Amino acid sequence: GQTLTLSSSTVNNVLNIEGTLVVRGGTTVNGALSVLPEALVEIRGDGNYSNAHLVVSQPWTNHGTLDLTSIVNAQEARLSGETLTNASDGTIRVQAGTGGGRVINTSVENVGLLSLEAGINPFTIRGSYTGAFTTSRIEFAASSLTQFGRISAGGTVALAGLLRAKFDFPYVPNVGD
Repeated sequence: GQTLTLSSSTVNNVLNIEGTLVVRGGTTVNGALSVLPEALVEIRGDGNYSNAHLVVSQPWTNHGTLDLTSIVNAQEARLSGETLTNASDGTIRVQAGTGGGRVINTSVENVGLLSLEAGINPFTIRGSYTGAFTTSRIEFAASSLTQFGRISAGGTVALAGLLRAKFDFPYVPNVGD
């Protein structure tokens, strides 16, 4: 697939992502957004540019991978707008990158995987979060006793599904940690 980089842009038409979409700066999608299986949407805070903020004005479904990350210094990666449904084949991957906040300012209906890398500062969901009973998965990584993926929720939270901790080598927790 192809890569499209949007830097401080507005899209008023339908946007179907089959390859990679990189979002830098403040970008708004007013038309329908479709993220197909194996596609990637990367909301990338960039110290050479600015924080990254994607606003999606219509409810949308992720069938691919949604990354919130940063490069070059601590930069925020933020998603806002209407409800995001993370489908059973979808992944929301919250990466530590080079630091900065990771924020979703909308409601999330998670039927797929929410993955939190070690060292998140924490990841914040300011809307409601709903996990589907049988398929929803939350996975968080830990690289030390104090470096692990964290979620801070500002809205209603309904948890269901599987919670999985994974330990980044060489960290192995002791009994009682």
